[in-house]
Amino acid sequence: MFEAPSDGAVVRFDDLDPRWNTKHARDPGHYRWLISYYGGDEGYLNENRETGLISDRGHAGIMHLTSGCRQFGVHEHTITEIYVILRGEVESIEPGRTQRAGPLDVLYMPPKAPHAVRASGDEDVVLFFCHDANEQIGTSVYYDESDDRWSSGTPQVQVVRWSELQQRRDKPGAEVGGTMRSWTAWAGAGGGDAAIAPNAAANDKISLGTTEILPGNAHAVHAHPFAEHYVVISGRAAVLDREDGAILGPRDYVGFASGTPHGLRAVGVEPLRVLWLQEGQGDGVTSYENSDAPMFS
Repeated sequence: MFEAPSDGAVVRFDDLDPRWNTKHARDPGHYRWLISYYGGDEGYLNENRETGLISDRGHAGIMHLTSGCRQFGVHEHTITEIYVILRGEVESIEPGRTQRAGPLDVLYMPPKAPHAVRASGDEDVVLFFCHDANEQIGTSVYYDESDDRWSSGTPQVQVVRWSELQQRRDKPGAEVGGTMRSWTAWAGAGGGDAAIAPNAAANDKISLGTTEILPGNAHAVHAHPFAEHYVVISGRAAVLDREDGAILGPRDYVGFASGTPHGLRAVGVEPLRVLWLQEGQGDGVTSYENSDAPMFS
């Protein structure tokens, strides 16, 4: 379980020092940096162990890839890696093919799927990345494209296109003034509170999606039987019932431990869009305050 106080752990994007320590990240043609909201302890991937959070369940952060650049080398992981494109466009580099993805599209890389991405448009790429488990430093494998090993029969990258996903409003209060919101899942299990659409990616460890809260509205306060992480994509968010009155802006993070009642409110006159990651599947009840119809997760 990730380390977080019961009222929600906030990590400010501006407080995380960008790291340029991936292979050739400082070299022309490969400029990219990473930050981590949370990740493993010593010996596991975590770019900001001192100022972010420690988790024994996974790793998540932001990657910035400069326009015209690409990741060095095709590589594969021992865990599932997911990219959510937040800004710009990417082209995947895979055995025998390429795929394009733009804002709110997802690239889903199962374990041992060779992959790399290139910033294919005329602007820098910003993407959210997450791993569904911790990975030891040094266990990912990098290939040169001339290496025959990277083109052998391996799992493939799946692109989950935003345009093919349905936005849903089937949560308590989602169509009632004050708690109006919609949600969409990119990845997760086939059943449960965040049941995925046919075009989404299947994962039995985490659910990943996004919620849009309309101006003047908030979540219905709820508690999960598992940890939940939020990253603000656009707009501004207030954490409900938080005494310090903290307002979160784009790329800020807040996380809640299992069983902690929580919710976010849209601040201002713009919609709030948040990315959420849940560390659980179909193994408990999500309870909503002031609701007679708890949802199953």
